[in-house]
Amino acid sequence: MIVRNLIAGLNIIAVSLLLLIYGFLNNSGPIIGISSSILVVGIVIVFTSLGTSEGITLSLREYSETASIALAAILEDADSLRVKPVYVRNPDGGEFIVFFKGTPSGRVRPGVGYSDAPYLALPVRNMLVNHEAIADESELKEALCSERGLCDNVHLVEEEGSLRLVFVNVPSETRELLSYPLNPLVVACLVAVGRIRGRPVRLSDISIVGSNVEIVLNEVPV
Repeated sequence: MIVRNLIAGLNIIAVSLLLLIYGFLNNSGPIIGISSSILVVGIVIVFTSLGTSEGITLSLREYSETASIALAAILEDADSLRVKPVYVRNPDGGEFIVFFKGTPSGRVRPGVGYSDAPYLALPVRNMLVNHEAIADESELKEALCSERGLCDNVHLVEEEGSLRLVFVNVPSETRELLSYPLNPLVVACLVAVGRIRGRPVRLSDISIVGSNVEIVLNEVPV
């Protein structure tokens, strides 16, 4: 456990939640977008600093639950509570995890927006910063396994219209976070595969078998 990173991550999450609540109460899309992006960074920093301490795991779970309540309120207001997140990349290079019933047309903006229907877009351009372009499965393993320790190994299987990722020996702390709308494994998975495919991809299904996690993504027509 890296205590310095843990404390920094928890502070970032606390500040981002305050900003998120303020933006939601004042119906400020830009503030919601910025605070949501900061929240993602804070959660990832906390997660990567974790050891096996039960107390630390409990703290992370409590923060994740608090963040999920705030996000659920925003998603419910945007009529997107049960939609699956999709990775979208703007022509200018901006990258977002978007909660939207369809695929936003035109340029996506951070925060709450409207493209035929309301959406919530979380900027993720700073995710996997050393892998702005991921070419193949070997680079995928380096980004998610070697550098971030999200699992011991990952296998990417292409199927008709979908991609199946099998994450081998995922830590229990990570598996517990999969029930929340925003969690490190799914966000990193969407960003990485979206960069590999160079197009939008949407979360389709998550299954857990023992210590392994299987995530299915669907390619979204553009």
